[in-house]
Amino acid sequence: MKMNMDMFTLKLDKNISLEKSNADYINPCCTNCDVILYQIKPQIQNLFPNSNFEIGQEDWGWYLIFNKDEFVYNLHLSFYDELSSADEYLFYSFVKKKTKKFLVTIKSDDVEESNKFQELIKPIFSKLGLVTLTN
Repeated sequence: MKMNMDMFTLKLDKNISLEKSNADYINPCCTNCDVILYQIKPQIQNLFPNSNFEIGQEDWGWYLIFNKDEFVYNLHLSFYDELSSADEYLFYSFVKKKTKKFLVTIKSDDVEESNKFQELIKPIFSKLGLVTLTN
């Protein structure tokens, strides 16, 4: 089964303040992604209580990763200044399932859980003023 890693373009609408970050951005594509992820994190934590959350920066943008039961949830967010508006971001999400085989833990794509996760987070983005433009 093919992994569902649809990318979505989000436009920042009104409710997110982008003035709070003190981060040193690795690349322009990282700009303000941390602010957005830190603002959606509490709402995702409400959906997945008792999970360990990590937010970090890579050279392509920022990520929010957490574990719940046998699943590892990933949400990636990037800002691209080449997009038509300075308020547009690219995000994608996916879920991996951890399976123990002998002494090794293997992570494999879980399409069904990925689809459920995408449907859960879209309203969170919308509530914060991020409107999905494309997918």
